[in-house]
Amino acid sequence: MIKCSELAQLHFVQLLKKQPKKTFIRILINFPGTAHATCNLLFCHFDEIDFSIDKEIQFSGFNIYVKKIFLPYLKDSIINLVNHTTETQIVLKAPFIKKKLCIKKTASLFERVEHFFLTVINPMLLQHNGYVKILQIDAQGKIFVKFKGGCNGCSMINVTLKQNIEKLVLNKFPHLTGIHDITKHFRNSNSYY
Repeated sequence: MIKCSELAQLHFVQLLKKQPKKTFIRILINFPGTAHATCNLLFCHFDEIDFSIDKEIQFSGFNIYVKKIFLPYLKDSIINLVNHTTETQIVLKAPFIKKKLCIKKTASLFERVEHFFLTVINPMLLQHNGYVKILQIDAQGKIFVKFKGGCNGCSMINVTLKQNIEKLVLNKFPHLTGIHDITKHFRNSNSYY
């Protein structure tokens, strides 16, 4: 999955010692699977971690967290410490970050719609630390979804769902009839405002 050199691990441990307690490292990818994809390493507090959508990767003395939907883009990634003449820099090489993940032609409707959410819808929602999971598609073509992270409890979720997500999905899959949100929304510290 993700390898981290010993020097980089020691560097992270030293950096984290200077941070408040319960501070961790997060990998964030913007626009995965596109030519504009970027990858960042940043600090995050324990309160920002949502174990339903985040994967914990343990290293010696610290953990790195990454959204589960980013994992395919981080295949064969390497974190290393590079010493330049004037500075030391952490470098994350992610060879699959710009690779468009393809889906098999024989994939089911559910798999094709799920792939669309993974590659188009969720990257947009992740800008607000949100994520939507497809639960099922019924016989009438209605998609049932559940929002997580920053989307759960967001005051604009109905607008986002009907005016953005549903329009994109129905444009791509015109034989589907709509999207139904079954999330029990509650305002919490992760909700986006």
